[in-house]
Amino acid sequence: MRTFTRIIVSTSFLIFFLSFTAFPQMLADITEDINTRFGTYHPYLVTVTPQMDTFTVDTTHILNWGQFNFTPTQKQTLIQNGFFVAPGRDDPIHSGYFEIYDIYKECKDQGIPIFVTTDALLHTYHIIYDAILKRSEQNLFFSRLLNLTAAMQLHSVDEYYQATDTLAQNAALLNAAYFTVAGYFLDPNFPVPAFTSFLVQPEISLIQAHQGFASSPIFGYPEDYSQFKVRGHYTGNDTLKNYFISMMWYGKMSFACDPGISLTIDQVRQATLAALLNVRAIATLQSGGVPVRDEWESIYLPTVFFVGRADDLHFYSYLPLAFQVYGPDFLSLSADSLANLQLLDQFIAAAQNLPDPLINVSAPKGWRFMGQRFLPDSYFLDQLVWPFVPTRYMPSGLDVMAVLGSARAEELLNQMGAFAHTNYAQQLTLMKNYANSLPDSAWVQTLYWNWLYCLMPMLFPKGSGYPPYMQNIAWTHKELADALASWGELRHDTILYVKQSGSYVGIGPDFSATQGFVEPNPHLFARLAALTEYTRLGLNNWNLLTPFTETKLMDLKDLLLNLQSIAEKELTNQTLTAGEYLTILNIGDTLEQLASLDDLTIPGSTAVNDSTQMPVIADVHTDGINNKVLEEGSGYPLNIYVVNEIGGELVITRGAAYAYYEFEQPISNRLTDEQWRQMLRTATPPVPVSWTSNYLIPGSNGFYNPNPGHYFYAVENASYHMASLSLLTPNPQAGDTVAIEVHPNGLNVYDLEILPPGETVWQSHPIPPNNLVALSTSGWNPGKAKVRLYYDIPNSPSGGVFRMAFRLWQSSGLEPANRAVITHFGLDQNFPNPFNPRTTISYRLPQKSRVELVVYDLLGQKVRTLIDGVKPAGTYRVQWDGRDDAGREVASGVYIYRLEGNGWTENRKMLLLR
Repeated sequence: MRTFTRIIVSTSFLIFFLSFTAFPQMLADITEDINTRFGTYHPYLVTVTPQMDTFTVDTTHILNWGQFNFTPTQKQTLIQNGFFVAPGRDDPIHSGYFEIYDIYKECKDQGIPIFVTTDALLHTYHIIYDAILKRSEQNLFFSRLLNLTAAMQLHSVDEYYQATDTLAQNAALLNAAYFTVAGYFLDPNFPVPAFTSFLVQPEISLIQAHQGFASSPIFGYPEDYSQFKVRGHYTGNDTLKNYFISMMWYGKMSFACDPGISLTIDQVRQATLAALLNVRAIATLQSGGVPVRDEWESIYLPTVFFVGRADDLHFYSYLPLAFQVYGPDFLSLSADSLANLQLLDQFIAAAQNLPDPLINVSAPKGWRFMGQRFLPDSYFLDQLVWPFVPTRYMPSGLDVMAVLGSARAEELLNQMGAFAHTNYAQQLTLMKNYANSLPDSAWVQTLYWNWLYCLMPMLFPKGSGYPPYMQNIAWTHKELADALASWGELRHDTILYVKQSGSYVGIGPDFSATQGFVEPNPHLFARLAALTEYTRLGLNNWNLLTPFTETKLMDLKDLLLNLQSIAEKELTNQTLTAGEYLTILNIGDTLEQLASLDDLTIPGSTAVNDSTQMPVIADVHTDGINNKVLEEGSGYPLNIYVVNEIGGELVITRGAAYAYYEFEQPISNRLTDEQWRQMLRTATPPVPVSWTSNYLIPGSNGFYNPNPGHYFYAVENASYHMASLSLLTPNPQAGDTVAIEVHPNGLNVYDLEILPPGETVWQSHPIPPNNLVALSTSGWNPGKAKVRLYYDIPNSPSGGVFRMAFRLWQSSGLEPANRAVITHFGLDQNFPNPFNPRTTISYRLPQKSRVELVVYDLLGQKVRTLIDGVKPAGTYRVQWDGRDDAGREVASGVYIYRLEGNGWTENRKMLLLR
C-alpha cells in the first residue's frame, strides 16, 4: 500500500517539471562560477566553433600506411569509418595491456603517431578519485567509524539496563544488537553483550553468507544480504573489507517508521523509538572528549562530497521533528519518557509524512544511521523498471545515457524492445524532463554528479567542423560506449555508498618526436579540468588534501587544460607548437606518473593495495523478482587506430580506448574485480556489448586475452627532439606574403619545402639566418598549402620532419563564411619547458584588447612584465630570457606567467633550469 502511495507522489513530483521544449545539444552547460558548500566550481569555457577541414581516407595518401599490418576487415573498417578499435598486442610474451598508459608508452617507443583519447583522461581521473576515496576510508573514516560504533554501542547497553519500560528496553536491545553487528565486522575483538547474542549471531551468519533475500533477525523485514559481498576497491585489504561490511550495514538497514507489508505496528514503534534514542545520542554524547555528532559528521559529510546525500531519513530529518513532537527538552528525556505511546505514535505519523525515498528498495521507509545516497542515475534506472514499467525488470546503462541526452542510446533501446513495455515511453519522458529541469548547481553539488556532467559532451552527435570520423554512426557508438564505461568506473568506485535501484635498459639513441593528435572534444577536457579543481577544493575543505594528492590533482588539471587548448587549435585549423606535440608524445609517461599513487597513504598506516590493472566491475541494479543483478564492466584497454590530418597530410594515429561490457549475473554471485579480471583471461571471455561491433573488430583470437602485462620501454632514457614552424600571418589571402617562423630548438634545420595549393611538386625554400621566412603567394590558387621542415637529430642516422599546413583564402576583399578565425582568448604552454636560457610564450586575442603578460615567482612577486599595451586581434609570441625587469638573471625554479585582457585571465607554470 505504501509503495503505491510513493509511486503517486514521485510521479506528481515529476509532472511538475514536465515541459515540451527541445533539449539542447548537451543537457547542461555551465558558464558561470557556482558556489557550493564544498567550494566554488569554476567552469573552463569552450568558445571555439569547430571548423576543421574535411578529408577523405585514401590509403595511397596515408604517410605511414606501411607501418601497420591490418587484417582485411580492419582495413575495410578504417577506410569506411576513418577509425577502428581492436584488442591484441604484437608481443611474444603478453597478449594485451594492463593499463591504458601502456599503449601510449609502446607508441612512443615504436615511433607510432599518438592519438590522445578522452578515454585515457576519464580513466585517469577514476584512478585518482578511487585512490583518494580509499585513502580516506582506510586511514581516516575507518578509525572514526570504530570509535563512533563503540560509543553508540556502549550507550545502547547502558540504556538497556537503565530502562524500565518494556518498549524502551526492546528499543535499546535493538540498538545494542545493531551496533554490535557493525562493531563485530570492524574489529573481531569487539565485545558482544550476552543479551544480544540471540540476535547478533544469526545476523552475522546471514551477512557472511551474502546469498540473497532473508528476514533480518534484528529488524524483522526481508533484506537483500547479497549486497554484503565485499567488492569494488574494498577487496584490497582487511581494513577496507571490514569498513565495507559495516558501512553497508549502516547504509542499508532501516529503522522502520512505516509497517509496509511485513511489519506490525509494535515493530514500527520499537524501531522508531530506537531511531529516536540514536538521534538523541548523536546529538548529546561525547567520546574521548569528542562530540559524537562531530564524529558522525566527519564521515557522513565528506562522503556526501564524494557521492551524494542520503536518500532515506537520517539524523538531520529526525532531530527537528523530535523537538517538534517531544518539545524543547527532547535531548534530556529518558528512554522511558520517549516511549510515551501517544507522543511516539504522533512522531511516527509525522515521520511517515516526511519525504519518501525516491529510489525504490525492498526495505520499509525509515531512519538510517548512515543511509545510502540518492543519485540521479539510480533514480533513472529505478523509474524505468517494475513497478513503474510493469513488465520490465532489468534496465540498461543505455537508460541513463538516454536521460542524459543521447538520442542514439534511445534508438538502441527502441531496437532492443524497451519501448514495447507498457509505460516505458512515458517514464523515459518524465525522467528526461526531470533531468532537463535541474538547475546548473545540481550537476556540481558532489563529485559524483559532476562526473556525470563531464560525460555529457560524449552524448551529442558531432557535426560539421569536426573530423570526418567523428561524424559517422560508428563514432557515436564509440563515444556512447566510452561514456558507459566511465560511468561503470564511477559506480565501481562508489559501490558502497550508492543506493542501488531494484525491481526489486641502457641509454639509447635520440629520436625525432612524432607529430600526433588529440581527440578534438575540448568540452570534455574542460569539464574534467573543472571537476579536478573542484575535487581539490572540496578535499581541502574537509582536511582530506595532502601535498601529494594536491600535486596529482593540479598536474591533472594542467594537463587537461593543455589538451583542451590543443583540441581547440585542431578544431580551428591552427598548427600546434613543438611543445604541444611533445605533450602528446609523452602522454603515456604522464598518465603513468599520475596513476602512480603509492604515496596516497598516511605515515604509519597500512598501505592501500592499489591495483595496476584497468578492468573493474560494478553491479548497478538488483532484480529481486528474478534474483539477478545488472553488471557494468570495463575491460583491458583496447587499441584505437584513427586517420587524422596532421600538417596537411593523412596519418594513422594510435591510442587507447575503453572496452565496455553489460550483462546479467545471479544475485548470489555479484562479481569482484578479481573475479572479473579472471573471466576476461579465460579462453571464452565475455564479449563487449553487441552494438559496438560497427567499430570494434575482434582479433585473430577474438577477445581472448590470457596474459596481459605492462609495457616496458625497449629504449629507455632516450631523448626526443623536434624543430617546429609557426604561421605568423593569420588568415592569409592568395597573393599575400606569408610570414613563417622556424624554431630550430637547438637542432640543425636544413631544408624547408612548400607545396602550394593544387600543386604536386614540392618547392624548396631557403631558411634565412633569422629563421623568419617571407613566403610570396603571388599567383597561387586559394586552398591548403603544405610545409615541411627537415632537421638533423643528434646521434641518429635519420633526421626528423615537422609538417604544417595553412589555408590560403580567396582574395576578394570579403571574409569567407568558413574562414578560420580566432574566437577566444588563449594562453599556450611555453616551449621549451623546462628551459635555459630562454623560452617562447604564445597567446591569442580574438579582438583588439589591452593585455598584460607578467611573470611571477611562487610567492606572487612580479618578476618581469613582458607585454603591457593594446594589441589587435591575432596570434602572438614573446620570448622570456630568464631575467627580471632590472635585467638580472633569476634563479632556477618554477615561475607563473599570467595573461590578462578584456576581463579574461589565465595562468600557466614554467620551469627554469640553469
